[in-house]
Amino acid sequence: MTAFLAVEEIGALTTLLARAQTLTGENITSFEYVSHHSLSLLLAAQPGLRHPLETAAPHYVLMEAQSCSPLLGLEEAMAAFLEEAMGEGWVSDGTLANGGQQRDQLWYLREHIPEAEVANGGSLKHDISVPTSALPDLITQASALVEEQGAGGRLSIYGHVGDGNVHFNVVAPVGAAPAVYKPWFEREVSPRLYDLAVAMGGSFGAEYGIGTVKLDLLDRYGDKAKLSLMRALKAALDPTNLMNPGKVVRN
Repeated sequence: MTAFLAVEEIGALTTLLARAQTLTGENITSFEYVSHHSLSLLLAAQPGLRHPLETAAPHYVLMEAQSCSPLLGLEEAMAAFLEEAMGEGWVSDGTLANGGQQRDQLWYLREHIPEAEVANGGSLKHDISVPTSALPDLITQASALVEEQGAGGRLSIYGHVGDGNVHFNVVAPVGAAPAVYKPWFEREVSPRLYDLAVAMGGSFGAEYGIGTVKLDLLDRYGDKAKLSLMRALKAALDPTNLMNPGKVVRN
């Protein structure tokens, strides 16, 4: 069972996830957040697509429940969840996929947001995470920060609510040169976004790890004792630095 839901207040995200888990017997396999900004970018970049709901909203959730048991009535559980969510005002509109084709269409919207960012000159990506309960506040505060200090940067925000992981991406303003704007933003604004995530008990890195790009961030935010131990283990196990040189641990 796959549903695409319109959410007016971002603070409802964690409540929705908790109720969905309870009413489906912990059978929620996906609970994805999509911002209005991200969906709008995609619809503008691919005019052949259509909005899945009759009314727009500032926030959306793409959720899916699965079970291999023929005894569990997921359709009834999902219907009960939607009735409660709309009755409480957590959800203002929604649609259930009626078959595999509709499911694929809904997932297409979530999975092709990065293509929309590329069509707009690419984005500056912030793969950050916080405790799930803090995710709504992170998105709210980080969005306000960019609106105040980002010189017109366009937001594209989506992520995995259950993991507290959000892809908080910023696209250059219309008419601005991405090659100029993105380095400026990374230097002047990105550190404040990372500071915010860390202050909320989160991390500057989530789904995509450290690699070589985030070595400076690891030095800034990482636990000094852990980093020292990692370097010692690297030196002991790989004294000639043959394994992934320059990745995670500096040469």
